[in-house]
Amino acid sequence: MEFVALDFETANASRNSACSIGMVTVKDGHIIDEYYQLIKPKYIYFNEENIAVHGITREMVVDKPDFEELWPDIFARLQHKQIVAHFAKFDINVLRSTLNTYYLPMPNIEYICSWILAKKAFPQLERHSLDIVARHVGNNSCPGFSASSRNLSLSMRSTEPLQFPALPDGTGKNSTTATDEQPFLTTDHGKKTLGKNTSKH
Repeated sequence: MEFVALDFETANASRNSACSIGMVTVKDGHIIDEYYQLIKPKYIYFNEENIAVHGITREMVVDKPDFEELWPDIFARLQHKQIVAHFAKFDINVLRSTLNTYYLPMPNIEYICSWILAKKAFPQLERHSLDIVARHVGNNSCPGFSASSRNLSLSMRSTEPLQFPALPDGTGKNSTTATDEQPFLTTDHGKKTLGKNTSKH
């Protein structure tokens, strides 16, 4: 199994205000690639609530490349890959909105919501935020705002044995719709409805 753990942070409530991206590629249970980059949003406005969550400030990104400059490296890591994100609706919408801002095409990807998957794998947990799931499976060694994608990739190792229910969607690939009860594996053509969660924290 190969997947890319994806994690965005945003400067404010706008989904096109990505200020960092983390990606970790896992193949057959081993990390084979790690990528982290601070991003200068097109409109540099940072909300104090967002800063409190991830610790990234305007001063930290003002001299960093924008998303369009980073896109070749990001695209190479996403194209034709299975993406895993915690509250995937947030991260996929950030990706889509940021691409639209720069008139860039959406890559051909499939994605899984690890929050929904974690609910299925660990029903005994009262909450299924990434930090709680990571601690539950013993991944406590990656503190800091740049570590979410790595924690996600390590945590997913413990949920890989779960089987993803699948239904044909007419595209030549399998997909499922997202509900609160099952994980989803969906081909992204900009037409699928994701889970109900709009915030990743």
